[in-house]
Amino acid sequence: MRYRAFIVCALVVLVLELLALGRQPVRGPSTAEVERTVASQLQLRDGPVSDVRCVRRADYAAACVALMYDGSRTQVAASIDLETGQVASRVTR
Repeated sequence: MRYRAFIVCALVVLVLELLALGRQPVRGPSTAEVERTVASQLQLRDGPVSDVRCVRRADYAAACVALMYDGSRTQVAASIDLETGQVASRVTR
């Protein structure tokens, strides 16, 4: 009887763990992916980009600085859609 109760409890715990695994949120892009996306978006808009560095302020936002080939720096705010992983950027200065 104890063995049967142990098996039932173990199966219930296993089922609950599997259900919890199915409900985990989708992870957004890494900081490196955000930097690549911001660089490609800036390159289309403003021309050649030398380097982009970003700091994640939260899972859904990043503050970036882009170094352009002419030596100027551009501040960029990036927002990340956590459901789709898409990155949208806008120049702040």
